Parts: sequence; structure tokens; C-alpha cells
Amino acid sequence: MPRHRLLRSALHGLLLQAAQDAGVTVALGSEVVSAHPEGTLILADGTRLSADLAVAADSVGSVIPDRLGIGGTVRRYDDGIIRRLADRRDLGPGWDKTLDIWLLGKSRLRALYSPCSPSQCYLCLMSAVSDDIGARIPLETDYWTDAFPMLAGVIRNGQDNARYDRYGRIDRVSWSKGRVAIVGDAAHAMPSSLGRSASAGLLTAVRLAEAVEEHGRIEDALAEWERTNRPDIEQVQAKATHVALARSLSRSEIPDFGKIEHEIQN
Repeated sequence: MPRHRLLRSALHGLLLQAAQDAGVTVALGSEVVSAHPEGTLILADGTRLSADLAVAADSVGSVIPDRLGIGGTVRRYDDGIIRRLADRRDLGPGWDKTLDIWLLGKSRLRALYSPCSPSQCYLCLMSAVSDDIGARIPLETDYWTDAFPMLAGVIRNGQDNARYDRYGRIDRVSWSKGRVAIVGDAAHAMPSSLGRSASAGLLTAVRLAEAVEEHGRIEDALAEWERTNRPDIEQVQAKATHVALARSLSRSEIPDFGKIEHEIQN
């Protein structure tokens, strides 16, 4: 199956344009702090907004499920990653493919390099959570360039957009309550080991729109949407979790990469 990489800013731009073309008003800085099942959102300044359907798509840190009384399980794993965009123009030819590089000596580190435009690359630096230096933001550039000297150029630039995330997973008991839906990582976060979390969120959002269009009553649409889509998402979550644990840098044994790649493909 072909895989395509693109900058999220490009994707966000397309989504924003489509929304505005459909008549959507975008209000930046409108922090939502709570919601009610009848489809009401409460902003940080006290403003209340009501709609036929409210959608919370605000990632793993979403407070909306808890405000709605939607419980769930949050799991944290023993590896974390620093992710960032970097300028790759100084690398020269031969850097137009994804590289996954592991260091399995005294230090156990991983670097994932993936070009996503003619000038930029996605850089993922993984270490065990217990590695205080590897998990540090701002990035400890000497530590990482010593481990991966071939990537020194991209490791040393682009510090301003670096972020650290610990591997984790969220399983909600429900994806909705009343006329409020929970979409994406807020509902079904998973380790980034397969790179499918964002696409899973987009897929469920599209299918949510389709379900609402097909059913006259919002509550019926949300029930059918979750019933038909949840099994597929849970399967992706399970595979992402399996790969994350099998490849864990916190484990003492070297991963069986061939076996893992076979399981990913199947």
C-alpha cells in the first residue's frame, strides 16, 4: 500500500479552506472548558454556545470527556519521543527516503527521519522514559548528534518546534453523550508506532458526518457511528500498542524487527 507524507500545515490549510467554503466561522483562542449533553459548549470566558451537534476533537488532553462523565482507561508506556520539523536542505542527495535508525548499545536510542517536503523533514527521536537526557526539552543536541552523527545537521536546527510525548493509549467507554461526540485522540489515542493516529481521527470524523447525514436524530446517528466504526479503530489501537511494546527501548532484549514488520503488514 503506498504511503504519502505531507506537512500538517498543508492539511490544516485544506481543511480550513473547505470549512470556510461551507460557511464555517473560525474563532481562534476560544478555549472550551466544559460541555453539556444537549450540545452546549462552555468557553473559558463563560460564553455558552449551543448546536445540534458539538464535537470535541482536541487531542489527548481534552477535558470534555471528563466533564461529560465519559470514563475510560489511560495507559502510559515506558518510551517517549521528541518530534519536530527540521530543514533538510543541507543534507544533499540521497535523503529522499524514510530512514529508521537504532542504537542498541550502552544507550538505547532511535531516530526516525522522514522527508515531507523538498525542504523539510519530520524527525522523531525516541528514548526510554527513564532516560532523563533523551527525554529532555530543549533538545540535548550533543547527546543526539553523538548517537546519530549522520543526522547532525537536522538535529541541530528547528529547536523551536520540538515537543516531547510519552507513548500512551486512551480507551473511552463511549465516544459520545447526548449530542456531543468525542473524535480523534480525545476518544481513542494510541502510540505513534504505526503513524496512524491522525488518519484514524480523520476517518472517524468523516464517518461521523456521513452518519449524521443518514440519520434524522443526532443521538441515533452517534450510536450507529460508534457501533460501526469502533471495532476498526480498536484493531488499529491494538496493533499500534503491540508494535510499540515489541519495539520498546526500555526492554533489555533486542526487538525482532523482521517479525514486527511482518505483523505490521498483516
